[in-house]
Amino acid sequence: MAKKLSLITVIAALITTYIVYWAGLKGPWLLDDMGAIAPILVHNYSWEQFIYNATTAVGGPLGRPVATISFVINSMLHGDDVWWFKLYNLVLHLTIGILIFLLLRRLIVQELMRENANVAYFIVSTTTVVWLLHPLQVSTVLYVVQRMTQLSVLFMLAALLTYIAARQGDGKGRMYQIGLLFIAFPILWGLGLFSKEIAILLPIYVLIIEYVFFQNDRTMLLRNRFLQSFFVIFVIIPIVAGIGVLFLVPEKFLNYSIRSFTLAERLNTEVFVVFNY
Repeated sequence: MAKKLSLITVIAALITTYIVYWAGLKGPWLLDDMGAIAPILVHNYSWEQFIYNATTAVGGPLGRPVATISFVINSMLHGDDVWWFKLYNLVLHLTIGILIFLLLRRLIVQELMRENANVAYFIVSTTTVVWLLHPLQVSTVLYVVQRMTQLSVLFMLAALLTYIAARQGDGKGRMYQIGLLFIAFPILWGLGLFSKEIAILLPIYVLIIEYVFFQNDRTMLLRNRFLQSFFVIFVIIPIVAGIGVLFLVPEKFLNYSIRSFTLAERLNTEVFVVFNY
């Protein structure tokens, strides 16, 4: 009963979210939208034009080509009509909500609170509903250029789900586990990184999930060489490398000379912005 009620609650929240955001789809381009998206809008389609626009960097050290391609395809289908750009952002938001529900269900219901399913499903559905309808999300969903963030989060959640599925085993054998850990996970992580660089945090999320949710199941990790190899390649090495780069060349991340504010001012402002929401 709790499982069905949880599912019904989330479906109702998805429908409500769609209705709530509908009026906002009529809004205009905002701030960085035109600077990042206008140069790659396809007006006269050709394959050469598509390739050029799809590989034109719109931000970040990696160029964010996955997000750029989504904007290019968007403009190929609907021109520069901002309504469609915002609609696809809304669809991504709803999809991310579904992934959050699936992720929480695997972690909280199956790992953390197996013996108290009613409470577990309540936590899962409530958390998903709050995430979908929280006002903080408006600035991401209806701000077209923030699709970069949405896509990055989408692929990170999908990657985490593949890791959790492999970690839990699902009774489908070693090849299934290998496919998830060494094919699906790195592909999804790469798509996240090339959407927006925040996906670089994925190994840290894996480490947190392992520590919080699987601390009572260390024997599988210690005995399974595929999981051990996965952790070395995709968790330990990236985290150590990231810390090393941060200490060796901090200016790559902390250089705010081209901005009118400092890192401290930015972080201080963001804390108050989130609080005021």
